[in-house]
Amino acid sequence: MSASSNIDVGLKKTASVSQVLPGDSITYTLTVENLQDEVVELSTIEDFISNKNIDLSAISFTYEDDKDSCKVTEDPDPLVAIFQGKYIYCDVSALAPHTSRTITYTIPVKDDAVIGDDINNMATITTDGEDNVHKDNNTSGTSTKIVSSIDDKKSDISLEKSVNKTSIQSGETVEYTLIYK
Repeated sequence: MSASSNIDVGLKKTASVSQVLPGDSITYTLTVENLQDEVVELSTIEDFISNKNIDLSAISFTYEDDKDSCKVTEDPDPLVAIFQGKYIYCDVSALAPHTSRTITYTIPVKDDAVIGDDINNMATITTDGEDNVHKDNNTSGTSTKIVSSIDDKKSDISLEKSVNKTSIQSGETVEYTLIYK
């Protein structure tokens, strides 16, 4: 534990895509930040994710600090487990003052995922026995739509090239004009 009872840690969660095809994967990044002047010894993250369309058994984790760890688990209370399903639980080791660290994980979307469904998740960070004074930055979530095709938008930039002469002799100068819109 840190020496102070009033700590401030924050959590930000991002997804690699806003739309996903069945059979593809989504990579999530959890960024934990210590916003105070003292070390925070231990934090935990609970990441609840709607999991009927994803394969939690094939999840892979990447840690910036090898002392951090995550696992897929479910609440020991069977009644709670029925409603919540499985979720991701992470232990985050000591975090130096005014620093941040990331945990990244990739989850495959099932081949038979339901088109039109959203994969929603919400992650929350808590600290070991300490009072986090700014709770407004302790929860972060994402939503990814399962689609049948992804519209690869073309660039909105165009390039036009023109030249000031139609024929040239050796040693003459040619001027090219490039206009991009």
